[in-house]
Amino acid sequence: MKKYRLIKTYPGSPELNFVMTRLIDDEYYSSYPEYWEEIKSLNYQIITLKSSLHEQHFMLNTKTGYYHIMDPMYEERYFVSQDIINQKNTIFTIESIKRLSDNEIFNVGDRILLDNGVSVIIESFFTDGNLLFIKHGRGTTSIDQIVKLINSFLTF
Repeated sequence: MKKYRLIKTYPGSPELNFVMTRLIDDEYYSSYPEYWEEIKSLNYQIITLKSSLHEQHFMLNTKTGYYHIMDPMYEERYFVSQDIINQKNTIFTIESIKRLSDNEIFNVGDRILLDNGVSVIIESFFTDGNLLFIKHGRGTTSIDQIVKLINSFLTF
């Protein structure tokens, strides 16, 4: 099921920014498709970031939607917005993410299993539009195509 937002009003339209869930054929959308934009949801949430300038770690504050320095010595005034993270030449690197489809958390350094059965270690994360990719020793892979491996130790 897709969601659309009204980006420009037309005669008889709902209010601007009205969100519609399109089931099969909706009279609003079919008559004026150019006035609607699809809302694409992310399949991930960035949990922690690292700044290359000050070696500080930032953690997502779910109440504000901003990333705050994790060091209690700093006040809450230092924060980063999602827009800054998505810029190409940012000073921030993604350290950990949560895949929203199953709430699995992945960190740089985790061992994962690719969909072809190969085990690799996460070297870094990067975004491309609404998609998140993992860089590893064999290339890059979408977050949707991996399984996290849990270290298990046998004790006797």
